[in-house]
Amino acid sequence: MEDAIITATLICSGILDKFPELKVCIAHGGGPACYLMGRIDRGWRGNTEEQHMTNPPSSYQRNLYYDCVVMSEASLRFLVDQVGADRVVLGSDWPFVPWNPNPVSWIQGLESLTQDEKDLILWKNLECLLGV
Repeated sequence: MEDAIITATLICSGILDKFPELKVCIAHGGGPACYLMGRIDRGWRGNTEEQHMTNPPSSYQRNLYYDCVVMSEASLRFLVDQVGADRVVLGSDWPFVPWNPNPVSWIQGLESLTQDEKDLILWKNLECLLGV
């Protein structure tokens, strides 16, 4: 839940409008934020007095990066479909969550991801995020 709260806070507070070059990576694929974005959009539309940004909240999802620690292929596929493969980076959650296989092997073995999506998640997106 903390991941969803920080995602919603960054988006709904207007921070991403004020600092468009800000790079933030949210742990655990943003938690339930992507699943709740329709509800957050509806709340934004219904409360014009509390709108601190210029566009609906869901339009800002691609301004953030998310790690791939979502623990299931279906959840990762949903995340990629919502924010784009170019916004997801490799994560491990080590030492709190054991991985078997390791995170790289897990990504490489996923059938729902294309090789281009895997390359983005495994290393290309990190280069963009870190500017290397």
